[in-house]
Amino acid sequence: SALADADAYTVRSRGEQLLTGLGFTMAQMQQPVASFSGGWRMRLNLAQALMCPSDLLLLDEPTNHLDLDAIIWLEDWLKRYAGTLIIISHDRDFLDGVVNVIVHIDERKLKRYSGNYSSFERQRAAAMILAQGAMEKQTRQRAHLESFISRFKAQASKARQAQSRMKALAKMEELAPLRAAAEFSFEFREPLNAPNPLLVMEDVNA
Repeated sequence: SALADADAYTVRSRGEQLLTGLGFTMAQMQQPVASFSGGWRMRLNLAQALMCPSDLLLLDEPTNHLDLDAIIWLEDWLKRYAGTLIIISHDRDFLDGVVNVIVHIDERKLKRYSGNYSSFERQRAAAMILAQGAMEKQTRQRAHLESFISRFKAQASKARQAQSRMKALAKMEELAPLRAAAEFSFEFREPLNAPNPLLVMEDVNA
């Protein structure tokens, strides 16, 4: 039945497990939502997201407003999550324990790194070293070509070689160093108009 498919008969026990893991006491579970502070309501929202069966779970700073015990519990729960998990978080230790892929936004491009956050930092640092070395090597090559062209372009006996080096110099793609991430900010612009209704979904099961 639809209720069985939604695991409806275990809702209460699963809800209690989630709320207990996020730090709620049995007495608090009997209180109305309006009685909780903003931080505890965030925990309730998180519990609601974890409660719903899903193949994709999107979490934005899920460790905000959680104490250490709740963070450890959440990390363990997410490790056992069977679907695809996408997390935005500034908690590096939490990311290290949960994720196995990092997507880095740099220079308006997305780059995928396998592994947790610590692995990403090591790979990123290694890439920066390689990029710096490649740029320095290219700088030396360009200087050598430019020096040859400057010295011999006016000599008839060396004109062909100078022309060849000028073509090589023109074809050389200038490398730019990878830069460490800097502080930045952005905002979504207010749309001039929005469709009404904003979103229509058909034949969707939830």
